[in-house]
Amino acid sequence: MHRNTALLIAFLAVLAALVTGLKIGSTFSPQAQLAQVSPLPSSVAVTEASPQVAGAEAPKTYTSSNCGLSFNYDPDFSVTEASATTTLTNAKTGENIYILCGTEFPRPPLSAEQIETATVAGQKATIYHDASAKDGTPLDVVVFSHPKNNLEVALFGFGEVFKKVIQSLKLE
Repeated sequence: MHRNTALLIAFLAVLAALVTGLKIGSTFSPQAQLAQVSPLPSSVAVTEASPQVAGAEAPKTYTSSNCGLSFNYDPDFSVTEASATTTLTNAKTGENIYILCGTEFPRPPLSAEQIETATVAGQKATIYHDASAKDGTPLDVVVFSHPKNNLEVALFGFGEVFKKVIQSLKLE
């Protein structure tokens, strides 16, 4: 199978799983989360990790040679890697963050109010603010072009951990 076809199938499979109701970033009821929704800041900047609290684990760093990026993530998450897809999963909360690399991802058909432009890792990015059709769970999709490898990078997730991943993102 051609590499681009495999990438497209992987992306569509993840997107289908999200649309059919995977709970992303939900530890509370959807109604409680909707009251707490706050979009990502327009200018996302790389920040240093905060000082460690006694007994707290330091963030881990993930590097993807396939996508040409690295980021910090919470030690409560486990990483699953495929050729162009990385999944971070928190088994305790059910929270998931997906990172995909490929070419020409389809864009969600959203209204202008649900689309935002930001800077991620020094690159112009588009942020799509959406929610699960099944249960209303919020979902942000961040898409930008990697300047060195000409791939598009898409990150799917929601919540504080997702924002921290975005803020710590570095291009390799």
